[in-house]
Amino acid sequence: RSELHGSNQTLALELLKGERDESSTVDSHKAKKQAEQLHKAASGWGSADDGTFIQVLAKNSPAQNKATRDAYEKKYNKSLESLTAKVGNKNMQKCLQALLLDPADYYAMRIRQSFVGLGTS
Repeated sequence: RSELHGSNQTLALELLKGERDESSTVDSHKAKKQAEQLHKAASGWGSADDGTFIQVLAKNSPAQNKATRDAYEKKYNKSLESLTAKVGNKNMQKCLQALLLDPADYYAMRIRQSFVGLGTS
């Protein structure tokens, strides 16, 4: 329960609604617009606007998030993953970074991490 408060709770509830677009259709105009939205949300004084990141990344399909990530990197010459470091706490940052990955890449990363320290390199 202690992990689910504030923005973490908002993100979890948003994902549990089941409204995430799972299609592979990508709207490049929308991706550019979302890249600008996310940049503005993180450009203010203090911490970033968590709500904007949640609304954009939690509702997009993995393919749309990839397009948004690519549009951000092209326009601002830095990774969208690095921008998430300004959002919320470490747990929130990890969740948002996971939403930026293709599901297969995320699971592969988690499996690889689970083997670290088990005599593997």
